Amino acid sequence: EAVEVWINGKLAGSKLWRPYELEVTDFLTGGQNRIALKVTNTPYNLMMEEPRPSGLLGAVKLESFARRDQ
Repeated sequence: EAVEVWINGKLAGSKLWRPYELEVTDFLTGGQNRIALKVTNTPYNLMMEEPRPSGLLGAVKLESFARRDQ
């Protein structure tokens, strides 16, 4: 699967494989933010006899970390 992360209507980044981790600080504003995930399937499931489950399989966890450049 691949995932795109959208924050406040702007594409913050995408990942084609795990871990699906992105630095999104520059996209956040004070107060509330709208975060959207777009999960898409890769061609793997089209080619395989037994497709893998796809999509959000479990809880989504948002974590905050101190910036490494500080």
